[in-house]
Amino acid sequence: MKRYPADNVQMWKEVALLCKAYGLDGIQQEVIICDAPDITTLREMLEGFKQAGNGFKLGFMLNPFSGSAAHFAKFCDNMQDELAKHPNVYRLDGHPVMTLYLANSVNTRPPAEWLEWFRPVEKKHGQMIFLADAAFAAPGTVEKLLPYVDGITMYGNWTVEMQRNLFSHIVPAIKKYPHKIFEASVHGVYLAHFGGFGVRPRLLDKLLASWDMTAAAKPDSIVLTNFFDIYENSRILPSYELEDVMLKIARDRMAKFTNKPIPRDDWPDFRIVNFTSVMVGKNAAFDVIGFPVRLVNKEFELTLELLAPNGSTIYTFPKFQMNLNEFAIKRLNLSSLPFLEQFALIPRLTWKQLDGPSKGSFTGMPTNLVCSMVPHRLFWSRSCKNILDMKSVGEWSLNDTGIGGESPYPESGTGVLVSKTTQNSPWISHAFNTAADHVRIMRNGLELTSFYRRDLDFSMSLSLPNPGAGIDAYHLELENRNGARFATLPIYVNAGKRPGTVLVPVITSDDKIKNVKIDAARIPYFYYPCNKFTGNIFHDISGYDHHGNINARFDGGKLDTTGYHYEHTGITGAGNSTGDPSFERDEDGSGFYRFKGAGFVALMGGTAFPYASTWELEVRVPEYREQPILSTIQRQMNIAMSADGHIIVSRGNLSAGVQIHSSAPVKKEVLLKSLTPLPLKRWNKITVVYDLKKLYFYLNGKLQGSAPISPDRAHEDLNSVYIGAKAVFAAGCEAPYYQGDLRNLRLYGRNLSQSEWL
Repeated sequence: MKRYPADNVQMWKEVALLCKAYGLDGIQQEVIICDAPDITTLREMLEGFKQAGNGFKLGFMLNPFSGSAAHFAKFCDNMQDELAKHPNVYRLDGHPVMTLYLANSVNTRPPAEWLEWFRPVEKKHGQMIFLADAAFAAPGTVEKLLPYVDGITMYGNWTVEMQRNLFSHIVPAIKKYPHKIFEASVHGVYLAHFGGFGVRPRLLDKLLASWDMTAAAKPDSIVLTNFFDIYENSRILPSYELEDVMLKIARDRMAKFTNKPIPRDDWPDFRIVNFTSVMVGKNAAFDVIGFPVRLVNKEFELTLELLAPNGSTIYTFPKFQMNLNEFAIKRLNLSSLPFLEQFALIPRLTWKQLDGPSKGSFTGMPTNLVCSMVPHRLFWSRSCKNILDMKSVGEWSLNDTGIGGESPYPESGTGVLVSKTTQNSPWISHAFNTAADHVRIMRNGLELTSFYRRDLDFSMSLSLPNPGAGIDAYHLELENRNGARFATLPIYVNAGKRPGTVLVPVITSDDKIKNVKIDAARIPYFYYPCNKFTGNIFHDISGYDHHGNINARFDGGKLDTTGYHYEHTGITGAGNSTGDPSFERDEDGSGFYRFKGAGFVALMGGTAFPYASTWELEVRVPEYREQPILSTIQRQMNIAMSADGHIIVSRGNLSAGVQIHSSAPVKKEVLLKSLTPLPLKRWNKITVVYDLKKLYFYLNGKLQGSAPISPDRAHEDLNSVYIGAKAVFAAGCEAPYYQGDLRNLRLYGRNLSQSEWL
């Protein structure tokens, strides 16, 4: 990826130069803490922008959740010199601009109370321009806000339909006040906090529709919100040219919006945009886009092929044409069902100019075909211009296994890697896609190790992490300082702990249920035996490294920092033990966790399987009380105890609008109750199985009840799990807390038969 200077000021200088080239005027920074290090960062940004010399600005967004009038006053006091005279502070008519985040929210304050923030600060520091965030405003809100502010802006996540509904009332409202500022938002973020509520937008569908609606509203200015918000959107895999393609689209659309000439490239810039992962049974979506060119002949013929991981072509879409006089897009879809034996579908684009010399091809990044759960909703966006110029593309192998193959995990844990690929111009640094000097060895999309070398022609030995009961994917990358790169096709490592195939019901692209045969090792699961002391880490031994935190909530972004296995980044911030729950041992030496009514365990995002699944755990309670045992945010699965000692299992759907068509009836929620109270002071085994049609509840191996309920797409999102507490939207948990013991928790992404249970 692009490497920036280590010096912070020089880094921000380069950011300003890069962003300005796309037509951006500035960056807006959320202000949460009014002291160092935030103030230091803001000053470094301003100095870097000043040194860039291109007028790039820094704006401020005030966060009312962590703020107050005193907080705002302190911020302005600390930044008084910059607010007064720094040339790179965003101003209108010479006055600093302040955005009020969620100004319309009942969770903050009535509009009139904002004056308590403004008046003393303006008296001390001079006039400011205040824009109220109206992103989620109800009808009539804008009229209530405008007497107290200078205009409106927008910040937040919405679907296309939500933006359409919002604009239907705020645009007519603001147009009644022509002297007020109307700043509208284009929102390209497709999943804030993993809360998509069942909506599955393709990246460009939402982005382009948002641009169309925003431009049609004819605002005074346009802001791209959440644009670099990697934290809250769980973007831990690099999507490489994601920002590049979105900013280039913004440059194109802003030129049209301001009636300026459309920017054009000398040569074609074709992009492949595809999901990083698609659930087996669903459609794999591939978008091909092209940007305007200066060429006389702007007509091109293109072909998109899909490769298997071994490089063989397994599908070719019909040829299509693009006219690059303006931005062009071709949307392609393909069911994943015919390719169940493949781990991934890898796009390759070939093009040629009609009646002209321009032609070429390049291979994009894989869409992984995953089972049981989509670990994240990211997109690859690869540009033909950002592919390294390679002299020879040879094979590479891992322990004598070639591309697309499955290598057994070696007993020694050591892998021997042999690669035979070289770049064309290793020493010519003036071109964007030459002079690569950095090799990355990638495991499951994340960097395992890296080193400096100018080609992929080498052999080496390295330690391989054990894939456990899963399958690891490896590939190599060669990159230069601009972020241009070459990526090899993958090789897989399988420890062989779950051989063979299994049947699992999946949701198809036409919202039907179908049983498919899939490799057993591709079904994710997590197992917490609780038999060893592991500090504040709730230890998963499945091999997926999907550990939990004891008494450490996942806040907005950390909530779904990882999905499972393929994107795991490890536990961070697991603090010291509070003693609740505490690790204990029974007389026979077996371990367990004792919950004492004030503690809990948080399992990260990507835990609660949305569809076919099995949930197993053992509990022991000293007395009866109403309390949660296992809880999820989106009601994927809840297990609790009633005041009289019965176990209550529930699964709930959020709304009928996002449910899957199946033979199971549409129900908002099903409740299953144990036939008798839970036996006290002894271990009891709870098992819950869901097969996309019915929910089954077993206690100590005996069926307690079952009920039909249809699957719900919304269950794919906000899928953290809390043990011993009640989960709350959109992150965290609350009382009452569990009092009792727990061990042998296993969550499995398939409806297991009784013989397969623990």
